[in-house]
Amino acid sequence: MVITTRWQNAMGPSRLPRYYALIETSGNDLAEMLVRLGRARAKGTVAILPDGTRAKDHMEKLKQIEADARTKRVGM
Repeated sequence: MVITTRWQNAMGPSRLPRYYALIETSGNDLAEMLVRLGRARAKGTVAILPDGTRAKDHMEKLKQIEADARTKRVGM
């Protein structure tokens, strides 16, 4: 398991820093797995991934996975 943390300005009224994590297990992105199973939504902050993947590309991929899960009526 590989966990990479990042800091991101959340904008809005809070001045506290926001941290988020990118989690990879057995070579798979945990976010992708959860979205594919209908257990999570493609939403939130975006940043360049540790492997250099552009944030926009990653979010588009997650949104497509979410749309596929919704079409298949998978998850919650």
